[in-house]
Amino acid sequence: MEVFVAETGTWSIVVTDIAGRSCIVAAGDNWENVMALPGQGA
Repeated sequence: MEVFVAETGTWSIVVTDIAGRSCIVAAGDNWENVMALPGQGA
C-alpha cells in the first residue's frame, strides 16, 4: 500500500499486488499531517 499526497492536500491510496498490478482504493482532499506525541500509541 502506498499513500500519495500533493502539496495542495489531495491524496490517493494505491495497492499493488505481487504481479505488479495497481489499483487506487481511496482518494480525497484536505490531507492533514498530525504529529503523534510520544507514548500516544504511535
